[in-house]
Amino acid sequence: MKLKPTLWVLPASLFVAMVFALWPLPSLLAVWRPDWVALVLLYWALASGRGMGPLLPFVMGVLVDVQTTSRLGLHALGFCLIIALAELMSRRLKIFSLWQTGMAVAVLLLILRLVLVGGGRLLGGPAPGLSTFLPVLSAALVWPLLVALLRRSRGY
Repeated sequence: MKLKPTLWVLPASLFVAMVFALWPLPSLLAVWRPDWVALVLLYWALASGRGMGPLLPFVMGVLVDVQTTSRLGLHALGFCLIIALAELMSRRLKIFSLWQTGMAVAVLLLILRLVLVGGGRLLGGPAPGLSTFLPVLSAALVWPLLVALLRRSRGY
């Protein structure tokens, strides 16, 4: 028996992603923390098929900026950019396997990292180390699990 998708799954998944983004981790694991909010936004952009639009990624980006005390607007800009790119590629990505889609998501998250690092550097931030890009690798590894969990919550 298939369950009908409900309207609460999207806000609940974004709320859980925000909680995971705030969850305290030891410093060794914190450098590997994937960008949960970006992953969930990418899932919904690829799964919806209708197009998410720029408002939700922008609002979530501002919330992440406030939550992480980073430069206001950088996550919003990055989220809007990667969601727009994901929606452009969504029809092509539907024929890929889950691992291939995970690699495309990793490329999008790498673009997000470059926006955050480049914007931070333009605004006078410190030079990043290689550990700045470790969350992209962990996000690529977490992607199949996240997709399976969100598909199950939607009833697919």
